[in-house]
Amino acid sequence: MKEWHVQGNKAADELAVAAASLHEIPKEQADKVIKIYKDLHNIQNRIIEVTKMYPQRKYNKTILENVSENKITYKDQILDLLQSSQHDCTIHNNRLHCSKCNSSIHIKATHIKDFISSSCLSPEDNYCFAVGHQHTHHSHRMKIYGGVYMCIRCGGTGSRKLIKLARPCEAPTSRGQQNIDAYEPGTAPAGYKGWHIKKYIYRKT
Repeated sequence: MKEWHVQGNKAADELAVAAASLHEIPKEQADKVIKIYKDLHNIQNRIIEVTKMYPQRKYNKTILENVSENKITYKDQILDLLQSSQHDCTIHNNRLHCSKCNSSIHIKATHIKDFISSSCLSPEDNYCFAVGHQHTHHSHRMKIYGGVYMCIRCGGTGSRKLIKLARPCEAPTSRGQQNIDAYEPGTAPAGYKGWHIKKYIYRKT
């Protein structure tokens, strides 16, 4: 029972008294109502006495509060956010998979809400890669060559672990711009001899 239940019942009683005061009820009719009320009271007392004759039922010693109230889980929150997302996602093995852009991301990823609110781009424009326990941020425009990950927007790179690529895409630094300039003619970025420009591969994570 909530506080507003009590207040509502009190207000109903006050309205009933106000309504009764507007009409004169004949004594004969009032006596019938009073008799029914007394009979009901006797019946209730009789039911209570009969119930006491039965063995005491088992009960929980601790009082459980708000058992009937539905608690919103983390997964429910994600599903609610997906209702207004441009991505067409399904959840499988605790990962979101978009059927339109082929992006894949774990539902416990720190940037999951940013991904859901992002634009759904074609696979050639956007993809999330997993490297160890990290994921590339969805805002990067990723390419992968010879085991080297690179964003052709900011020039960020990574191979065995992600640093800049795990954060949102930003304006290219001087080093990033050098990588972008090297990408255009097919030159390997500095420090990555394994880079091959011939073919890029999209790999599901």
